[in-house]
Amino acid sequence: MKNLLIVPTVIALSIALAGCSLIEGQVEGVIEETTGTEVELPGTELPEGFPVEEVPLIEGEVAFGVALGNGYNVSVRVDGPEAMDAIADQLEAAGFTAEVGGTAGEGATQAFSSDAYSVLVVFSKENDTDYLANYTVAPLQ
Repeated sequence: MKNLLIVPTVIALSIALAGCSLIEGQVEGVIEETTGTEVELPGTELPEGFPVEEVPLIEGEVAFGVALGNGYNVSVRVDGPEAMDAIADQLEAAGFTAEVGGTAGEGATQAFSSDAYSVLVVFSKENDTDYLANYTVAPLQ
């Protein structure tokens, strides 16, 4: 229970202090020691080890990327709502099967699975012109 309270606090502090690489390294160490899980703090690029060959991402600017344990969360900035269809096409072409999904307003959620990974894509409007495609990727082990 203690770890459940410490980890969110440490992550929030790490995001606030992410500009300083020395502090970032120390915060990663505290999280890893507390949870026993290897972490990579959020950044604006793909986290190290992201399975780019197995899990295709839509073309766009990476707005957020983090690795936690053996999973990943990546947000990609895209131009418009048609990107969700392109994302589904890419994942299905890579061998994923579309599972549960739905839409609401200008957003959508779709779960995909393959023999090796599960992927949850949450698509939302970021501002007047940009959209975000957020991928949560977890290996199936």
